[in-house]
Amino acid sequence: MPADTTKSFRSLDEDRFVEQAEYLSSKLLAQLNAQHPDEKAILQKLSGPGAKLVIGPRGCGKTTLLLRAKSAMLADSSLKSLPVYVNYKVSLRLEPVYAKRANASFLFKQWLIAKILIGLHETLEKFNEVSSEELLTHSRSTLEELLLLIEKGDGDSDFEDNLAVSSVEENARRAISVLGAKRCSLLLDDAAHAFSAQQQRDFFELFRELKSQVICPKAAIYPGVTVFPPGFQLGHDAEPIDVWIDPFSKSYLPFVKDLVKRRVSPKVYSVLEANSALFGLLCYSAFGMPRAILNVIRELTKGSSDFKFEARPAYKAISESYHSNHSVYESLSLKLPSYAPFIKTGSTALRKAAGYIKNYNKGKGSSEQSVTIAIKDDAPAEVIRMFGFYQYAGLVRENGKVSRGEKGVFLLYRLHIGGLVDTNCLFGRKAVNAEDYVFALNHQRSHSFTRVGVDKLLDNIPARLALALALPDCETCGASRSSEEAKFCSNCGTPVSPSSVFNSLVSQPISKLPLTHHRVKTIRDGSSIRTIKDIFLDIDRTTLRGVHMIGPYWADRIHSYAEEYIS
Repeated sequence: MPADTTKSFRSLDEDRFVEQAEYLSSKLLAQLNAQHPDEKAILQKLSGPGAKLVIGPRGCGKTTLLLRAKSAMLADSSLKSLPVYVNYKVSLRLEPVYAKRANASFLFKQWLIAKILIGLHETLEKFNEVSSEELLTHSRSTLEELLLLIEKGDGDSDFEDNLAVSSVEENARRAISVLGAKRCSLLLDDAAHAFSAQQQRDFFELFRELKSQVICPKAAIYPGVTVFPPGFQLGHDAEPIDVWIDPFSKSYLPFVKDLVKRRVSPKVYSVLEANSALFGLLCYSAFGMPRAILNVIRELTKGSSDFKFEARPAYKAISESYHSNHSVYESLSLKLPSYAPFIKTGSTALRKAAGYIKNYNKGKGSSEQSVTIAIKDDAPAEVIRMFGFYQYAGLVRENGKVSRGEKGVFLLYRLHIGGLVDTNCLFGRKAVNAEDYVFALNHQRSHSFTRVGVDKLLDNIPARLALALALPDCETCGASRSSEEAKFCSNCGTPVSPSSVFNSLVSQPISKLPLTHHRVKTIRDGSSIRTIKDIFLDIDRTTLRGVHMIGPYWADRIHSYAEEYIS
């Protein structure tokens, strides 16, 4: 049986509010995380045959489920499926290679395969009865050397033994044969979320090639921003698994409260439960995202030996949490520069949608309050794309369709509860107490929604004008670029220089990270770090640890914030 060799360098108190599951040991992951309401069914799919795509916004628990699936497979005495967990969070670092190398797609796939084989090494290291170095065709050190070469842009300079898809299957067969497993489940985390369309297409081409009787690939992706290659179809090439917890399901509040109970002291939890309505409102305002509630509770309880749970700081925390989500949405302007007009127009449209909900709710009873808008299902593709971006950031949740006879079929979208609370859209007035909020949210009716025309959302500007791609002009003649994929100017024939999303992101100031103004100022005053790139260059964290009040824990945390920002 495998031995858990993962160790955490932090204390339990520091770990209690770690939001990202990949930074927790398997023991703490089990101890500090509540069971997803659909966890049993999800883990069965992740450990079973076939290709799956785990879909949900940032912070909804995709990584937690993949790691729980890995632990469950390793704990299974029959070892039906051998898990290989791979995190592709830093894949955007390879995006500049696409502008420099004609064989960038090949190099990227080599990098992807090397990461999988290293993941197989890591899994086999948990079994005492097998030596991965003797069993597998490539040593771990050789694969890590290849990763470094590719990341430096020299992927084919010194490494002659190219990695083929067949090498993954060959090594997987060796491993499952020795261990007596039936198949190998690849758990590919943070997959294809790098905001490079070609990288995403290359990933999914490999994903499709990997699928076999022996290898069952599973990948975690975001809604709204994932780009599939031609011919790749959800449902046919991979089964989608929506893991975003419905905040209006009966199991939601018990799940969130159990999660919080595992993360705070019994004394703090008793204080929270003593004001059950306010606690319930915090849970609803997280809008189905565990990371959000953990951030809120951490902010409310930090630095207090005598925690008092009061309305004013709670509502402030709800507001800050929602605006943090909105910042993630706005960051898409940098990550997807061609879609900057979508993001800008989308911010206006979202405010208008909330305004229509507010007007709808005025004068209505507690059981008639709406959190949902409805738009015609024949809305332009650009508008559907805009709503996809909302879903990526967790600002809006799709809620199916409804038919209104001759009036047509409408798509339903629920707006972020924390945002509606922050802008007084429930009851359409200020000074609503927590009890009224929770009662209204507990008694949501399926027919309580607001129909809104696309023209009203877009301020009467035709959708195809308001949501045009912002493609850079030709640097030679100034002509507009004909398409996002164009490599040559359609007017003068000059090669079009592709912009680098990665370089744009790492050039941003550290104030873009979720750090307080005081901490940003402290870092600037106490070090040479100014940009996100400077944080990545501080590989051993020496510069960060030299800043006043930043020790190993906060240095690692700031570095993880930087990784999260470019992911």
